[in-house]
Amino acid sequence: MNKAIQYRPVITFSGRASFEYLQAADEKAPGRDPFTLLIIFVLIYFNTKSVTKTFIVLLAVPFSLVGAFWLIYLLGYNMSVAVWVGIIALGGLDAETGS
Repeated sequence: MNKAIQYRPVITFSGRASFEYLQAADEKAPGRDPFTLLIIFVLIYFNTKSVTKTFIVLLAVPFSLVGAFWLIYLLGYNMSVAVWVGIIALGGLDAETGS
């Protein structure tokens, strides 16, 4: 009963490698984010044929999402899967309609 038990080493997970890969990807493509926003702007512009409407759509999405989080906070709701699905649907609907 008093034998020493030999255990195998425990396998652990570290998120450090993922962060290092992300940093390396950011260094390789520094102009990726502005280029992505430019592509989004051009696609919305081709759909609306108006710079003003394009800016309305681009600004409506973040304002509606911020408003959704404020309302969730003010009403005291918990963040559940259903709430996240609703927020994602709101973002998609707002991006499609722009209002």
